[in-house]
Amino acid sequence: MQVEEVLLYSKAGPVARITMNRPEKRNAQNLRMLELLSHAVARAGNDPEVRVIVLSGAGACFSAGHDLAENANDPEVSRLRSAVETRVELERRLYWQPAIDLRDVGKPTIAQVHSHCIAAGLMLAAMCDLVVASDDAVFSDPVARMGAAGVELPVELWTFGAKRAKEILLTGRIVDAKTAFDWGFLNRLVTRDRLEAEVDELANEIAAMPPEAVRLTKLSINRSLDIMGMTASFEQHFDIHQVAHATDESRRLLEERRQAGDVRKYVSKRDAR
Repeated sequence: MQVEEVLLYSKAGPVARITMNRPEKRNAQNLRMLELLSHAVARAGNDPEVRVIVLSGAGACFSAGHDLAENANDPEVSRLRSAVETRVELERRLYWQPAIDLRDVGKPTIAQVHSHCIAAGLMLAAMCDLVVASDDAVFSDPVARMGAAGVELPVELWTFGAKRAKEILLTGRIVDAKTAFDWGFLNRLVTRDRLEAEVDELANEIAAMPPEAVRLTKLSINRSLDIMGMTASFEQHFDIHQVAHATDESRRLLEERRQAGDVRKYVSKRDAR
């Protein structure tokens, strides 16, 4: 197993495993992790021995989303976010692109999800071809609470359907694993102690299939989704997301969050109000 800072990359036969490795931060995605993620996906995609890619999270949960503390405290990130032009460039390169890379890599991808799968964590899981979750998994996109129009890609629309996406996004509600399975987001729902074994079994079952047939089948399905407007939907939502950042409401809530100094304290205070 190779360890490079905040991401783990390993191979077991035909299966490559990419693991978000910031357990002390609930695998909050900082900029370094996202840079490495695109490289890791490309590495697996270009490796002729790899047939399937698994994305997972180390420690207590899958991912709590983007690292908001880094966004608030890093002077360089603050500078890039201060102007619309540099904000758009930053978010497209480090938030949009890793998600698109996961969707478009020419090999099947499986998200192995346990416990919290929040906001940008949900975005990455939704970009995988299959999602296997343990029964303690929970899903949500509470970004509207912070004054933005959801995360960078409107994944809820394409994974839960329009009515349920509106409920999730407009309330910030948490969806438990059983509900996510019933709503069709999860391919398999298992107990926590069975999660990794179930993912390995599924990955190796797919890996035994003829690889070129698998690649072309995935390509056909993704093209069909694009004919339905998936990528165009992503593009328009990304633009709306950037507009939302520029509203007076969003700027006010961002300043409140900075003053609170802790995202959980800020959200608790906001909800109480």
